[in-house]
Amino acid sequence: MKKKNFTILSNGQARNFWLACLLLLGSITSALASYTVTCTSPQTMYTPGVNNTFTYSVAVTTNGTVEYVDNIKFAYPAGVNVVSATGPSPYNFCGGGQGNQSFVTNTIQWITPGHPSGCGAFSTGTFNFSITVAVPAGQTGPLVATFTSEGDGWPPPLTDPQVTNIPITYAMVIPFVPCALVCPANLTVTLDPGACAAILSYTVPTTGNCLIGGSVTGFQGAYAPSAINYYQYDAGIFTNPPTPFTNAYAITFNSPTNTTLQLKDADFGFSPGPNIFFFNGVEWTNNTGASQNVSFNWTYTTNDGPFFDRFEMLLGTNAQNFANTNFGNQEGLWTRITNINGATNQNGTVMVSVPANGRLALSAFTLDGGFGPCTVNISNFVVSSILPALPVLTSGLPSGSAFPIGTTQNCYSVTANNAAGAPVTTSCCFNITVNEFPSPSTTLACNDNVQVSVNDECEAFVSTSMILEGDVYGCYDDYLVSIQGFGSGQGGVTINSSAVGQTLTVTVFDPETGNSCWGTISVEDKLPPTIECRNITVLCGEALPTVPAPELIGYQNILYTGLNDLVETNSFTYNFDFSYLPTGTPVLDVDVRIKIDDHTWLPDLNVELTSPSGLTKSIFTIGGCVGQDWPINCVLDDAGQVITLCLQLNAGDNARLQPLVAGVSTPLLFNFNGLDASGIWKVKISDNAAGDDGHIRAVGVFINVNLPQLDPADNCGDVDLTYTDTESGDPCEGLLITRHWVATDQSGNTAACDQVITVLPLVLDSVDCPAAYVGHCGESTDPSNTGWPSVNGTPITDDNNVCNIFVGFWDHTLNDCGNGVKIVRTWTILDWCTQTTLECVQVIKLG
Repeated sequence: MKKKNFTILSNGQARNFWLACLLLLGSITSALASYTVTCTSPQTMYTPGVNNTFTYSVAVTTNGTVEYVDNIKFAYPAGVNVVSATGPSPYNFCGGGQGNQSFVTNTIQWITPGHPSGCGAFSTGTFNFSITVAVPAGQTGPLVATFTSEGDGWPPPLTDPQVTNIPITYAMVIPFVPCALVCPANLTVTLDPGACAAILSYTVPTTGNCLIGGSVTGFQGAYAPSAINYYQYDAGIFTNPPTPFTNAYAITFNSPTNTTLQLKDADFGFSPGPNIFFFNGVEWTNNTGASQNVSFNWTYTTNDGPFFDRFEMLLGTNAQNFANTNFGNQEGLWTRITNINGATNQNGTVMVSVPANGRLALSAFTLDGGFGPCTVNISNFVVSSILPALPVLTSGLPSGSAFPIGTTQNCYSVTANNAAGAPVTTSCCFNITVNEFPSPSTTLACNDNVQVSVNDECEAFVSTSMILEGDVYGCYDDYLVSIQGFGSGQGGVTINSSAVGQTLTVTVFDPETGNSCWGTISVEDKLPPTIECRNITVLCGEALPTVPAPELIGYQNILYTGLNDLVETNSFTYNFDFSYLPTGTPVLDVDVRIKIDDHTWLPDLNVELTSPSGLTKSIFTIGGCVGQDWPINCVLDDAGQVITLCLQLNAGDNARLQPLVAGVSTPLLFNFNGLDASGIWKVKISDNAAGDDGHIRAVGVFINVNLPQLDPADNCGDVDLTYTDTESGDPCEGLLITRHWVATDQSGNTAACDQVITVLPLVLDSVDCPAAYVGHCGESTDPSNTGWPSVNGTPITDDNNVCNIFVGFWDHTLNDCGNGVKIVRTWTILDWCTQTTLECVQVIKLG
């Protein structure tokens, strides 16, 4: 007995489009012989409604003995009929590799005539078949054909086993459907009485494959210089807007074509800017709504060496972007393009996908900032993407518009890629017809009197609909409205402030019939004036404000002194309440005052500033300054001094230094510019290690604002302003004056607000002692002649104190020759609130 193995083999690689046609079915065992039949097909898909051609390769192998296959057959589902076929035919001789071809409807086979035992048409070898079948248009889902090969014992009764019904599955091709517009049917509407237009909505959907794609070469569109959302180099760190990008020494596009970009990294000997950054570069955001493929060529050259100067790229997000990964210790978040172990001259090509809403940053990076910069030239910058093809209105009115009486033709077009990838434009149009209210009344009835209140511009549009009574009229815009003293207009007339308080005659005229009617309008102003109060703080003796919202110009300072907070392994957060500033006050500049002493290990320190909106920046970190006390006494200011030595940190109470990031002077506070200054600002000072002591002595926040005086205003004219004061609190702690302002317009409408004026007590340091006096013999030595102490230019006399400051004096007369007089006058100045005194000496000489 023979051993025959009928097996299907597959290479398992679907991407190569090879399908297995047979499965391992088993075997009949004999010690004499065995053979194997395999079938492969490169096709994987079929298309309904057309003829489909499938090819097959059938291989017959044995274990070395002579074996035969006398029938190879393919069967397709009912309705999928064989049209034609080619294969090894006709039958020649036993094992000749050819069989008689025959097919009926959906089945085709190659057989051995007579089917003799021990012989067959096919023996060892590979045999190729091509079959064309007609697939009906209604065919859906997988199409399953069956492959059968039979041994040399065919037909039954069998002397050898056969292989039957081995599936070959083809998936249906989803046909390309061209993009098409679906315009709505023509629409007709009839207006209500008085209406002149109809607000109508409609949709123009698309069907089919509506996609458009292509590529753009050069820095254009979402990657144009004007589209840069963030950039930085030695001159500063910028967002665009508010600071529009312009070419600079470190970032240069070849304007106006913008086909190349050159980057240079920072270098002490090269960069003209005062500041050094690790990265010089630009960032864009892909705001197209679809993923984009970006490619470009680059060249790179450096004198310093590729390890120290690098070309890098960042694929970022809103959370991780150039602005918050721009320090040297964040270089690991970037992708190096140049080889740090390569040559000083390098080049290459980059291809990257930027997802929708993703960010692409390109930068020249330096480790040392010296020995010459690297230069990176970027060219052949190509951006490609596939986007949805959207309908475009080419004529007519968009959905949701007010359609006028008559017929409006609305036309749309859409441009999308066809099956070959070429853009094709299709269009469609539809009509919207608006009919006027039918059979409007020719009888007119006017209201006898209408109360009209003007708007916030002290104007009112008196329309036809306000005057006519009833709802049986045609389009109101067709009627002519005339108002005494203000002329005429189709559909209505605009009146202004000069009409307030008057009763005016109004006439409505129908040009079509010549009919008219009249009435009156009484014009009023019912809107109150606008008024805003700003709280202020003054020193006792200074003039109190005479307006509710005086100007606030310059730095608003809140400073905490006399602190004794141990910073070692602690964290302190200090709140600064700038809520007295009106909401929406923009920050022009912000500086931070810090004073810390007794600290021996400054790398443990971190100072952070947080705005009311939640923006937080670390403004003081340092890498050195250890092993001894290193006092910090300065104001952190973007416009401050650049320092490189630890001892420069102890600059002085009013000395200004730039913020420090890892020990590098770095402007950072500009990030707060433009934010709302009103609210609670926070300064957090923390230390993450023990054993280094340190005490916080002073912390402050200084915010520069520019708020011009804001006067009460009214929509219709002048405003009368009055106030009343209520005092509370202890003058020695800060007297509070609540000033209640009332604004009244010419129509009697009022608005009010409260202004809180904090009056601070004077301090002895604010007192100016009188200067020495030199006069002539016989002059009076009374202080009214020789001078009193003063505060802010206001004299303090022994009969008239200034706030909490009182004065007194005693004289010591010195001997003088002749008729001259020399007096040493000692002034005693008392602060009544603190019960402390100050003495100063005035010398008076008369001769």
